[in-house]
Amino acid sequence: MEPLLALKNTQDVYFINQVFSLENDFGPYLNRLTPDGNHLLLCGQRGHVSLIQYPKKQLVTEFHVNERIHDVAFLQNKTMFAIAQKNALYIYDDKGMEIHKLRTHLEPFQLEYLHYHYLLVSMSRLGQMKYLDVSTG
Repeated sequence: MEPLLALKNTQDVYFINQVFSLENDFGPYLNRLTPDGNHLLLCGQRGHVSLIQYPKKQLVTEFHVNERIHDVAFLQNKTMFAIAQKNALYIYDDKGMEIHKLRTHLEPFQLEYLHYHYLLVSMSRLGQMKYLDVSTG
């Protein structure tokens, strides 16, 4: 049995209407939701990035970074997000424009944003943990 079909058979009507399937050659995909659940960030590990208004399933922006993507994280809200790419950490706005390239975060592998502290934390393949205070820089 197909996994999505098996999932649909066990859930209520509201959840069934939220399930959708995407087929693309840039996967496997990472995903993150904004804390309010209104926007979904999909990033293919081969460099494809899509920001989707989730309940309506409308595309907000889509672009390619032409590098391997390891992890993604929304910052304060849907207007900014961070992407751990091959050699550095990048911050983009909701239009797909690169805002910052953080070269001091070498080979970032995992990201987490701490909402109450305004800290973007990255862990590198080299075993270094670095953080950035996004309120003051």
